[in-house]
Amino acid sequence: GIVGFIGYFFIAPFIASFLKIDDASLLLWTGLYLLVSLLTPIPTGVLNGMQRFHSLNVVSIVGTLFKVGFGALFVLLGYSVFGALLGLNIAAVFGLLISILCLYSLFKVKKERVSVHLFSFALPVFLSLTFMHLFVNVDVLLVKHLFSDIDAGNYAAASLMGKLVLFASGFLMTVMFPKVAFSKGAGKEKESASLLRSSLFYTGLISFGVVLMYFFIPTFVSRMLF
Repeated sequence: GIVGFIGYFFIAPFIASFLKIDDASLLLWTGLYLLVSLLTPIPTGVLNGMQRFHSLNVVSIVGTLFKVGFGALFVLLGYSVFGALLGLNIAAVFGLLISILCLYSLFKVKKERVSVHLFSFALPVFLSLTFMHLFVNVDVLLVKHLFSDIDAGNYAAASLMGKLVLFASGFLMTVMFPKVAFSKGAGKEKESASLLRSSLFYTGLISFGVVLMYFFIPTFVSRMLF
């Protein structure tokens, strides 16, 4: 993460030029947020694997409240975009600290050497998540480069509304994966298959509901969000 941030520090001016951003320092604050965001999945991933979903909810809710609270505070104080990014960074640090505190009991456990080929698992996951986020966001970056600020803003709003389909059903995937993996590892093939089918069904149902909402009441949804 630190190596990536150093590299990002040097290319930030070129990214700012590509995205038509006048103040390149804003990208540095974005880089700090990404650095903390790279660390956060470690404790939250442990919580997810331990199926401590209540702790995950606490981390998520507190992090969201801090983002909105600090972001709104600094913007109202007149710091504009810088204030919003500063709020994001503060919220990210608090979220990381809270997730680590939720795992405090693990630090008391006697350390044992465990033979796990971590990188053989981490590399495919890293690549898949990277390409997924690129696939979801690269269109917004290209529009920001090729079109005016107003058109880019309108497109970003429409893109965000499209991504709500993923967010609306994302909680099911968060719960489903560790439970299916646990059942599969315990040899409960039928239970894991049943959980997977149920999760896919309800994910499709929620996604279809969001699409219907956009189809029938698009104006209401857009005004409520923006």
